Amino acid sequence: MNPCPQPTSRRFLQRAAIAAACATLLACSPTSDTELLASAKQYLANNDSPAAIIQLKSALQQNVNSAEARFLLGKALYDTGDTVAAVVELRKAAELQYDDTQVAPLLAQALLRQGEPRRVLESYASLTLPDAQANASLQTSVALAHAQLDQREPAEKALAAALEADPQHVPALLLQSRITAGKQDFAGALKLLQDITTRSPEEVEAWVFKGE
Repeated sequence: MNPCPQPTSRRFLQRAAIAAACATLLACSPTSDTELLASAKQYLANNDSPAAIIQLKSALQQNVNSAEARFLLGKALYDTGDTVAAVVELRKAAELQYDDTQVAPLLAQALLRQGEPRRVLESYASLTLPDAQANASLQTSVALAHAQLDQREPAEKALAAALEADPQHVPALLLQSRITAGKQDFAGALKLLQDITTRSPEEVEAWVFKGE
C-alpha cells in the first residue's frame, strides 16, 4: 500500500502544476510585436476594442515605431470614446508616415469630436485623398469644420467635393440635409432624409434629425 503524500509533497506538486500551466499559457500567448499585432487585429474584427488596446500597447512596447500599431491603437481608442488619446496615437501614426487615406479621415473626425474645427482646417483644408470613400469622409469633416465656424461658402464647397467623391456618403448627405434645412428648404431637407433612411435604415442620426 502506497503511503499518502505528505503536505510538503502536495505543495510541491501543486506548485509544479501551476508552473507548468503558466509555461503553457506563455507558450501559447503572442510574444513578438508581429504576433501581438495580429492578435489585436483579431480582437478588432470581433469588436473587442479593449482587448485590442492591451495587445497594441504591448506591441508598441516592443516596437515603438510601428506605424500600423499606432494607427490601430488610435482607432481602437476612438471607438471606445477616448478621443484625446486617440488623437495622440493617430498623430504619431501620421508622423511615422502611415497611409494618409486611413489616418487623415479618422484623425479629422477625432479632432471634430474634441471640438477643434480650426485644427481640422489647418491640417486638411487643402488635402485631397486618392481613395474616393476616404476623400468623401475627409471632405465631409472639412465641411463640418467650416460649418461649425459659420463659414457657409467653404462648407458648401467642401460638401460638394465630398459628394462628388462619393454621392452616397451618408455623413455628407446628412450634412447636406442640415444645410438645406438651414436655408428654410424643409421639403428638400426632408426628401434627403427620406432617401437616407430608405437606403440606410440603421442610420440613427437621420431618424433623429427627421423627427426634429
